[in-house]
Amino acid sequence: MNDSRRTARLAGALWLVVIAGGVISFSTQSGMPRLAFAADLFSGVCYLGVTVLLYQLFKPVDTSISLFAAFCGLGGVASGAALPSFGPTRRRRGSMSQWSFSALRSSRSDI
Repeated sequence: MNDSRRTARLAGALWLVVIAGGVISFSTQSGMPRLAFAADLFSGVCYLGVTVLLYQLFKPVDTSISLFAAFCGLGGVASGAALPSFGPTRRRRGSMSQWSFSALRSSRSDI
C-alpha cells in the first residue's frame, strides 16, 4: 500500500473518531458535563491530526491552497475551543433551570 493511500485512510479514521467524539459530547452534555468536555477536547486533538494529514495529502497538488486549508482547520479548532465560553450555559436556581449566555451576563433574574 502506498503512502498517500495510508495517509488518506488514517485521515478518514480520525474523521470517524471526531464524529464519534462530537456525538458523545452532544449526548452527554447535560447529564455528564465532564465526559462531554473530555470528548470535545479529544475530538479537537483528533481534528488537528486530520488537518495535518490532509495538508500532507494535498500538498503535492497545490501547496498554497493546502496551506490555506490547514490554517482554516486550525482556526476551526481554535474557535471550537473558544465556543464553550460564549455559548449558552445552563444554571440551576432552586427547582427551576434557566438558560443564560455566559459572555452576555444579565442582571435580570427573569431571563
